[in-house]
Amino acid sequence: MKRTSEIVLGIIGSVLYGFALIGVFPSLFAVIPSMYEATLQPGVSFAVISMAVMVSLLVIVLIVLPAVGLALGITGTSFLVKEKSPKVAGAFFLAAGVLSVVLTSYLLIAAIGSVFYSDLGSTVFSAFFGLLSIFPFFVSGIMCLARK
Repeated sequence: MKRTSEIVLGIIGSVLYGFALIGVFPSLFAVIPSMYEATLQPGVSFAVISMAVMVSLLVIVLIVLPAVGLALGITGTSFLVKEKSPKVAGAFFLAAGVLSVVLTSYLLIAAIGSVFYSDLGSTVFSAFFGLLSIFPFFVSGIMCLARK
């Protein structure tokens, strides 16, 4: 059975998710130095240091989750191209879609916070492409699982 539509949707989802991943980096490089400069000043409270640790964990989440989601999208597409297992490819696409939802929710929260604190236009850029990548992943995943 030809699965051209699933392959095309997988490629579109992976490209859009890659754009979302690329857009994360400028916003991270804008936030991290100011957070660590605040912790290096004398007389810093424990709350400031714990906030810097939380930002570091958020950075890890914002880098690792999109990388895993992008790898899942590319792996699902390669399974379809090689005609190995469309059911596994569908599961990979759905998992990439779920990770895209998680990334987009984090980025939308960061975009709301950037309105009050600083100008982080790349966060809005990443959130936009993260939202766009959700639909091709979910549609191709459901098509892979539903079609025989």
